[in-house]
Amino acid sequence: MLHNRKQAGKLKLIRWLMLASEILLLLFLCTWIVNQYKEAETRLSKDVATIFTKVENKIADSLLNNEITILLQDNPVGSDTLQFKIAARDTGLIAGQAGHKALNLSTDPSFVAHATTKRDRVTSVHTYRIAKNAKPLPDNPEDTRKVLRLALQQIVNDIDLDTLRTKTDTSLLRKTFTTAVQQHWPNIGVHWHAAGPNSSSFSYKPKEVSPSLNLTGYQLYIVKAIASQTAFGLVLLLLTSLAFILAYRNAKQQTLFSQQKDHFISNISHELKTPVATTKVAIEALSMYDALEDPQRSKRYLRMAGWEINRLELMISKIMDTMQAANGVLTLAQKPLMLPALVLEITHSLQQVFIEQAIQLQWDIEEESLWVMADHTHLTGALYNLIDNAIKYGNNLIKISIQRQDGRVCFTIADNGPGIPSAYQSRVFEQFVRIPQGDIHNVKGYGLGLSYAQYVVAAHKGSLKLKQVPGWGAVFCISLPELHENEL
Repeated sequence: MLHNRKQAGKLKLIRWLMLASEILLLLFLCTWIVNQYKEAETRLSKDVATIFTKVENKIADSLLNNEITILLQDNPVGSDTLQFKIAARDTGLIAGQAGHKALNLSTDPSFVAHATTKRDRVTSVHTYRIAKNAKPLPDNPEDTRKVLRLALQQIVNDIDLDTLRTKTDTSLLRKTFTTAVQQHWPNIGVHWHAAGPNSSSFSYKPKEVSPSLNLTGYQLYIVKAIASQTAFGLVLLLLTSLAFILAYRNAKQQTLFSQQKDHFISNISHELKTPVATTKVAIEALSMYDALEDPQRSKRYLRMAGWEINRLELMISKIMDTMQAANGVLTLAQKPLMLPALVLEITHSLQQVFIEQAIQLQWDIEEESLWVMADHTHLTGALYNLIDNAIKYGNNLIKISIQRQDGRVCFTIADNGPGIPSAYQSRVFEQFVRIPQGDIHNVKGYGLGLSYAQYVVAAHKGSLKLKQVPGWGAVFCISLPELHENEL
């Protein structure tokens, strides 16, 4: 009992450890997947920002080219003065010594320009004069465009303008950016929001205020992006859960098997001790009390010893047959047998038991000529075990029925005992399993009879089932293929 309690405590500890491990693994996987989602969201945000920057720069380049074209048109060729208008918040930032500021318009140090500023309420007029020692602007239009483009960019950066605004609608930026996003992520929507009073104007390289837009539908894209990580986590959780469940079930079965084995050893030890002790007493009586001089007494002692030896042999054969059947090495010598006659033969051998225990037999045999192809020894053992269990666990009534059903012969035996509890009905055919009443086994046995019977019936291509019949206790049914008369 103490050993069983220790085993139960170990099983409980194993169960809680496995449960705690699964919970920790689940928390780890949830945290990991959430981090994967955030990382994917960050990557998507960077990719969108990169695309926006590219689109913005592309449109800004186009606007700068337009400004350069207008600049070239407004200033005569060969002039040493460039004059154009730029809308700015504060153009006074460009003022240097005596209102002049030097700009590098080329990598050549001699190619510089001086800037002066005139400001009114709306716009500032910026005049850039080529220095006397500067080289003239290139005659090639493309080279001139490159130089002026560089000049404009340096002007914007040098005077620290917040924005260089051009009276151009932002629809081009919106359309181009939305198209670029749709090409990369078809299911993501782009929604623009006003960032200020001048939101209808395009802001070139804003330094303090960023364009405001929202992306929708990106959650599904991110979920798809981390689908492999999510699947990996779920598979890992499933496999570990399955492994823990199987390991726990195996440990539980091993514990139950150990308990059943202990019960079996206890029972078989008692059963073996009785015939050995009886045989020993008979032999001692023959040798010590001059029983050989009394033939009647000698025969009585020898009969007693022989009966106990036969009983011992029967127990050993039963255990060996069960082990062979469980290992799949059961050898059958099949021949045609009349099942009703075989059952009557077994009940006649137990007639004295029926009389002593006042057991009443009820018969329901459809016909006597019901044949099966079976091994006489093993099928007799299987039927004997079922009848013996009905005698042990029933009260005083046993019903035996033999019927033909759908080309099969069905042997059914029922007793009026307490029946088998529902907790043991699924395990009644397992080895060493015995049905206790409370914590006590009132009837001696090995827990091998039903498992042996099931192995034997299965070897004959039949089935052995436990049934529930109202008004009866344990009801077992053996179904075997019928052997027709033309097959005899």
